[in-house]
Amino acid sequence: MNVVLSIGLLLLTSISVADNRIPLTTNAESIETSASGNLVVAKNPTALDASGNYGHITTKDKADSITWDATGNNPANRSLSGDPILCSCDGTFSVGDTVVCLVDAPWDNTSLTIGDTGTVICGGNFAYSSVLVQWDNFDDGHANNNCECNPADPSDADNRWWVTCEMVELYTPPTGACCVEEECQTLSEKDCQALNGFYNGDETDCTTTSCDGTILCSCDGTFSVGDTVVCLVDAPWDNTSLTIGDTGTVICGGNFAYSSVLVQWDNFDDGHANNNCECNPADPSDADNRWWVTCEMVAFVNGPSCAPDLNSDGTVNVSDLLELIAAWGACP
Repeated sequence: MNVVLSIGLLLLTSISVADNRIPLTTNAESIETSASGNLVVAKNPTALDASGNYGHITTKDKADSITWDATGNNPANRSLSGDPILCSCDGTFSVGDTVVCLVDAPWDNTSLTIGDTGTVICGGNFAYSSVLVQWDNFDDGHANNNCECNPADPSDADNRWWVTCEMVELYTPPTGACCVEEECQTLSEKDCQALNGFYNGDETDCTTTSCDGTILCSCDGTFSVGDTVVCLVDAPWDNTSLTIGDTGTVICGGNFAYSSVLVQWDNFDDGHANNNCECNPADPSDADNRWWVTCEMVAFVNGPSCAPDLNSDGTVNVSDLLELIAAWGACP
């Protein structure tokens, strides 16, 4: 009787270590909630590991996130729907993961270089543990699908190439300020486009990016994209083709040697077409009709973009009220 009780207690202890999971059979799969609150997908289990999980596992964070890594966090560009590739690279990669190349000319293919990106298709453990990648902007490979695990259909183009596990790593895309309607979020360009947002560029910051057009990085936020301004000086920055009274449209801002705005000038073609904006990036112009000016070189044509700011000092306060009182009476 004591022996039976001892065996029973041992079994109960084993179950508690596994968070009351039911042991899985070979090639089985289950989705469970671990003690940390993550969803755990267990495949091909053999025994409990140190964390109380069965066999090879991958985890997906509980949050509805775009990316995840093997610990349930989200620093890498992982595919939430792709199956883990268990036959190679110790299950590091999953089908659909975005990876970046870490070497030049992997397996002597000189068309692939450091920094190139692609999508993991499947895995194989042939002479070396490897993954098959479908590379972006690449057509000097093959279209095959000779996968050992996670078989895939052939490609329509010669855009695939095998790499060993050490030749690639999960790609973490750069992020920047993304304007979704008038809300700014820090996202990758791909994620921003998925939300139909406007991507302001890598490493741009929501603290200096306004999604309502206000130019925050220069001129104390006085101007906005689309404001019509008039030139207050002759030959700003020695451009004699611009004179007092010329008008143009504010394109973007920059705080370089001086706090400035880029203006696309009317009836003007002696400038440049660039878009080297620090904030509120714009497309290049079709003509050489742009010229940078400092904040003091221009003013609003029809009053400030903020109508209550009557004295155009960038702030609505008692000074504006005094301006209104001074003009009290019949409108001329």
